[in-house]
Amino acid sequence: MPAPAEWDTGTFSLVSEYARLDREAAQFAVAQARTVLAVPRDSKQMGGTTADRQGDVAARQLAQSATQYLLPEAITALLDLAVGDERPRHSTPQHPLRVLDDMAKSIDPDFGTAFEIRGMLLKPVLEWLRTHRSPAEWGVATEVLASVFSAETSGTWTDPGSPNTVTLARGVESAENLARLISLWDQVAPVIEETGRPDGLNNAPAAVVPLLDLAGSWVRLGEGFVPHNSEPSKAQKNQGAKGGARMLATLHHLLQTFPGLALRTRRMLNAAYARAGDAGRNLPALDVDPDVESFTGWSRRDAMGHQENPTGATYTWTASHRATATALPSAVPTFHASATAHLSSL
Repeated sequence: MPAPAEWDTGTFSLVSEYARLDREAAQFAVAQARTVLAVPRDSKQMGGTTADRQGDVAARQLAQSATQYLLPEAITALLDLAVGDERPRHSTPQHPLRVLDDMAKSIDPDFGTAFEIRGMLLKPVLEWLRTHRSPAEWGVATEVLASVFSAETSGTWTDPGSPNTVTLARGVESAENLARLISLWDQVAPVIEETGRPDGLNNAPAAVVPLLDLAGSWVRLGEGFVPHNSEPSKAQKNQGAKGGARMLATLHHLLQTFPGLALRTRRMLNAAYARAGDAGRNLPALDVDPDVESFTGWSRRDAMGHQENPTGATYTWTASHRATATALPSAVPTFHASATAHLSSL
């Protein structure tokens, strides 16, 4: 057999079938795929896009072995590939983060959810984070963490007796598994909360957004709201409220550091608790500078029941914008440097 860098798609097709035999065969295939991806390859420009057939088949091999055997080396290789990959997830089934997301939330038509997959994904992600801590790498890691700790499950399969029939299933993990996820969060919290390193999550604020959205989904579950309009049980709602509060407490120091994130959190909590008529008790206090709120045109009662100053809404946009723009530099000295990017994501 030629060296991996010389493999064509036909060779990869044979290796792909061989990799299905057992774990050892899959490890061999993953090692060769990683070798191919590590060296320069010929690529062609087609219709304004770059075609890298050898790289594509190597990436598919990683996805196959990660899905079938949950090989740590395949999972970390997918994390490497995801850095800088800006393709949309929903329309790119082979996107590394889409592959890992599907694995974490998967439902088997015969056996239901496989909770153990989440823990087996979490370990290599945390190991990868030991040495991959740039802002872009944090962004990849937090997206995968959001998938691992998602309360939702989903799956797609065909009926063996009716190949043209496709079943799409979505749901929420059982209350027992939700409690296990909250316990599993204890492995992640120390990594998020550490502030002594210059390459910590506190230096990658955009990467906090997937975790904040994750916490928001748990809060909404606690209030009885899920995306697919089913009705969660009382036990599931209890775990949702507990998990949401736990995650927000872990993220709290990051949310208070960056005005855009604090404002995004306030809006998310307002929306969740306004629908349920809940005051949002048992959540840590979250201070949002009034100048930032006025600057973004946000002035409402927050989730803790505090009434914000409504006077800004009575001014014309021009007058209020001029006043807050004048006050911001002294009131929020870090706003210009760190908040602009976060406000754009609201």
